[in-house]
Amino acid sequence: MAGPVSGAALTRALFTQVAHACATLGRKGACVVALIALGSLSACARAHESIPMREPVGRPSDGLLHDAGLQGLVDLQERRDGAGLIPALSDGRAVVRARAAFALGSVQAPEAFEPLVAALDDEDAAVRRDAAFALGQLRSAGAVAALTRAFASERDDTVRARILEALDKVPTVSASAALVGLDVPEGLEADRTLAVALLGGERKMLAPAALPLILDHLDDLDPRVRAGAALYFARARDTEPWVGRAARVREALDGYERDDPAAMYLVEGLGRLADPFDANRLRGWAASSPDWRIRANAMAALGMQRGEPEIRDILIDGLSDPSESVAIVAAQSLVKVDSTAEQLQRMETWITGHGDRWRVVEPLLAHVGEAGDSLFVFKWVDALSATDTARARMGVRVLGSVPGAGARERLLRETRSGVAALAAQAVASLARRWPGEPTDDAVRDAYFETFRTVLFEGEEMAGVRAAAYALADSAFVPRGGAVLEEALHHADRGRRIAAARALAQLTGLSADEVEPAPPGGGGAALDAPDSSRAQDPRVVDWVYLAGLGEAPRLVLDTERGRVVIRLDPEEAPLTVQTIARLAQRGSYAGIPFHRVVPNFVVQGGDLTRSPADKEPDFSIRSEFTLVPYWRGVVGMASAGKDTESSQLFITHSMQPHLDGGYTAFGWVVEGMDAVDRLQVGDRILKATVETGS
Repeated sequence: MAGPVSGAALTRALFTQVAHACATLGRKGACVVALIALGSLSACARAHESIPMREPVGRPSDGLLHDAGLQGLVDLQERRDGAGLIPALSDGRAVVRARAAFALGSVQAPEAFEPLVAALDDEDAAVRRDAAFALGQLRSAGAVAALTRAFASERDDTVRARILEALDKVPTVSASAALVGLDVPEGLEADRTLAVALLGGERKMLAPAALPLILDHLDDLDPRVRAGAALYFARARDTEPWVGRAARVREALDGYERDDPAAMYLVEGLGRLADPFDANRLRGWAASSPDWRIRANAMAALGMQRGEPEIRDILIDGLSDPSESVAIVAAQSLVKVDSTAEQLQRMETWITGHGDRWRVVEPLLAHVGEAGDSLFVFKWVDALSATDTARARMGVRVLGSVPGAGARERLLRETRSGVAALAAQAVASLARRWPGEPTDDAVRDAYFETFRTVLFEGEEMAGVRAAAYALADSAFVPRGGAVLEEALHHADRGRRIAAARALAQLTGLSADEVEPAPPGGGGAALDAPDSSRAQDPRVVDWVYLAGLGEAPRLVLDTERGRVVIRLDPEEAPLTVQTIARLAQRGSYAGIPFHRVVPNFVVQGGDLTRSPADKEPDFSIRSEFTLVPYWRGVVGMASAGKDTESSQLFITHSMQPHLDGGYTAFGWVVEGMDAVDRLQVGDRILKATVETGS
């Protein structure tokens, strides 16, 4: 006798029946609305069943916080002293050898190659594990043979997993071929498949036998194997290698449950094909998946379709998706599809009736302005209240997309409005529109005077930076260069930094070569105890860090709810120290999340968006860790190696191409539902640190 039918099974059955009816009968508004409603009901009923959370598997504790010898190795790592670390690979203590190898993964010293290869034969598995990690970080083609040989003789699965990961970082076809040819036990097939997918997609290195392996694993019973194989199609910008096997990809996608995470990658890949044959398939996923991330990717894929009236209809329906992130993607996709006069009118009607969803409105409003209806945009923007800063900033951003003197004059006035946040956004919008403006002297002079004034007098550093970079434009030579050189001697170091970076862009020199050394040298302290370590944000204060404990928590109270992050001070001690001190100092209070890319990351912590803190006058070293970028992992934003400061990001879904390239220093343990709701402009109300062992 059949058992009781689960709610999930019943919902899936309803999805199937309604989707089949829509596909058979053609698009009907009722079908689409029903599918979206069912998706919403399922998402509410099942909560996060379809979005599993796992604690990332990083590096096991080695007692760093209480071992002065290991701490000395980290100090060498932070000084980028590869020559000082290499001898420690021969130390009598295995824990020292392992920590030295791990540290070399961040230093990335080429001279460490041979010693690390030798360490692959160490008697201790932890040393072999960290040596494999560090070799992958070197990204040397010469590592392929050594890693392949080590895998063949290795018996520890943890080490073998790190060898597979190391191979995927070596951008060569030989690494791809080696991965395919390895005799991999069943328990590591997910690691191997993911490595092959990353090499083929992210690094564009696909051995002849790699694609068949990926295609074979698309319907593997192990969800991790499926997801790894599917990831290739999302990361491969060039569809040429697999376009002839698209039928196999469609077959696999059609067989997935509506909440299978692998689907998010296949819909993205099929969207890149831009084949009208896939329109109904993508529409079904956009309307009916209970996982907002899959719906978002499907909406984005629909935006790659051209000239299909039904696509525009489903995207307009998607503007009302219960997930704001999905609705935003629908809006971004809608403006990419060819717009008729009738379609623009539908957009304006939707905008007029949905002012409360202003983040969804933004791309539509900008598109309407670009299409020529500036009066509609001006009326909408002028109705915004300056006291509602987030919405008002959106209006100023939109003005940056509207051509003509009217928008320009509004933006120039806004820079003198006295509202720091809006003035800064106006400068950023002017800088973005400047290259397309008329080249007559009056317009050029108006821009120049505005940028010069903001560089020296602007209150919010985000605007100061935008003004500095704009002054480096060749159209302002030589006046712009002279103003930037003058700013190098400003009393405010934030303005000096902005000017130095802009001059570096103009001259081709580095910012360090351009900027005069500050009096006394070094950056400002993040704390005020008497010890020299506490005065310098570039080194680890081991006493302070030990006081946090082995498992401290960063608690972010945001406008969308509380997010609790477990920090990992043993893998990223300097990063954890920096973030914890900023939180304890109150620096994050009121700081917005300024970047949200649905189904990628939310990013915040930019202190330049707070008049109280100005430009952070420090940067810290990158600390590359073994923490993988799974869903909910927290990393440091950077503009390149060793440029991290105060900004952090949280991943919506696994992003393995970030592994070993961005400092991963913690993961969300509570409040991932709040992270999913966060949007641009949402603020951190308070950040606190809880100690823990």
